[in-house]
Amino acid sequence: MMTEGKSSLKDHVYQVLLRKILTNELQPGTPLDEMKLCQMLKVSRTPIREALNRLERQNFVEMIPKKGARVSTLSLDSMINLFKVRRVVEPALMRIACANIQNRTAELAEFKKRILKSIDAGDRKNLNSIDYEFHAFLYDQSGNSHLMFLMNYITNHSWQIRSQKAETDARILEAAREHIEIIDLLVAGELEKACSLMQQHIQNTEVTFVQNLLNN
Repeated sequence: MMTEGKSSLKDHVYQVLLRKILTNELQPGTPLDEMKLCQMLKVSRTPIREALNRLERQNFVEMIPKKGARVSTLSLDSMINLFKVRRVVEPALMRIACANIQNRTAELAEFKKRILKSIDAGDRKNLNSIDYEFHAFLYDQSGNSHLMFLMNYITNHSWQIRSQKAETDARILEAAREHIEIIDLLVAGELEKACSLMQQHIQNTEVTFVQNLLNN
């Protein structure tokens, strides 16, 4: 029981810090003072250190000699490399998940309904949430835990980039319409066309992110 309790606390601290990084509450370059984090989360230094080490392994935190930990800075090269991986991995996951996806037309129809409703309402925040859910749903159908582990890493880093205001309102709406096209192709059994559109969808997002980060 003690092991489970410690594990739960360790995971809780990790999740809290990760969420603060992904939502930009802890911005790139922010120093992560262990004592301040202990006071903020009301925990000892052990779970803080374990969480920081875990975040470092995932490239969300950097350890600076003689200075301690800080939130990793975002570089243009790193972002471009991330999108290169997405363009390869995400369509591959869709192909693996094809059989299961085609048996989930009801869920796809529900995603389409929610997307259209949010477009009509101009609800950009909800469209971003649906975007995350939709991609996660597609890749979960693969049943491949190794690829899902990789996609979780990629998705979290993509979300951190998005929190830097790298996405325009126009791109959010455009991406939502691309999701609808992908859904229609999947329901129609046009897998290769859906995979090609997914690659284009990722590339379109990359172009917007790069332009906005360069401008900022």
